[in-house]
This record gives sequence, structure tokens and C-alpha cells, in this order.
Amino acid sequence: MNVPVIVLSDGGADINHACQLPSAAERVLNWFYIGMRFEHLPTALRGLRGMSADGRAELGRRAEGEKWLLWRGQQKRCLQRLQALRRDTGWVGAKNPMGRLIRYLTGCADLPINCQRRHAEKRPISSAGAESAVDYVVGQRMKRNGHMRWSLEGADRLLHVRCAVLNG
Repeated sequence: MNVPVIVLSDGGADINHACQLPSAAERVLNWFYIGMRFEHLPTALRGLRGMSADGRAELGRRAEGEKWLLWRGQQKRCLQRLQALRRDTGWVGAKNPMGRLIRYLTGCADLPINCQRRHAEKRPISSAGAESAVDYVVGQRMKRNGHMRWSLEGADRLLHVRCAVLNG
């Protein structure tokens, strides 16, 4: 009960129940999800029309720079520069990759992000290792030739039970 719990999250409200545990020490925005959000930008920027290849490459370099601002805990500066980058692309609204990224980061603005410092302190910044392990176990159990195998029906039933437990 007294062991501090660090809640790594994608920023969604569905994890709030874990943050109310008696030993929940802090909630951290998971770098894995931040990185995934930034991964869509280079592809989208390469597809911009009416701009030279050099111009698109420059926008891509700027987007990469904004990601590393966020890594170093400079959220406000990152958001300002992403807004400027969005103006330079001509994208408006939230239905484009830049708008979705800005909306995501703005919605998570209350979660502190300084992955560089946390990483240097050997504190968790991502759940990628745990998620990979879960994917591996589930993948092995769903194979026909695994040691212990779940059928599709059994896996579905297990998910129903798990959702019921999580929903109280």
C-alpha cells in the first residue's frame, strides 16, 4: 500500500481511477504516445502541395525540433512553435495532423513532461516495454501452436471480464 505508484498515461481521462489510488505518487504523460503523435507529421508534411521540396524538408526539421523541445520539458514553447508551424503549412482547424497534435498536447497541458530529466534520473518515461511484453504474451497465446492457447471465444470472454472489473 505504501509503495509509490507512477501512472504512465496517454492523457485520457479513463486512467483517473488509477491516479486516485492511495499510493499514486504522480501521473506522467507517456513518451511513447507523444512520439507516436509526432510520427505522423513528416509523412503529412512531405505531402504538402504548392511548396518546394526544400520548403517541405525545412518544415519537417522544424517539427522534429518541436518534439525535442517537448522532450526537454518546454511545453509552452513547443506549443507556440507548433502553432507557428501550422500557420506556415496553411493548415487550419484540428482535422489535420498538426491540429490533432496541438489539440492533444493542449489537452494534456496539466501533465508535466520533462522526459530528458526523468530519463537522466532513471525514472520511467514510457510504457513501451510493458506494452511490448503484453503484445508478445497475447500473440503467443492466440497462436495455434503455443504452449497455452486462448481461443477467440475465450479471449473475448476474458476481455469482457476485464472490462467489467475495470468499470467496477
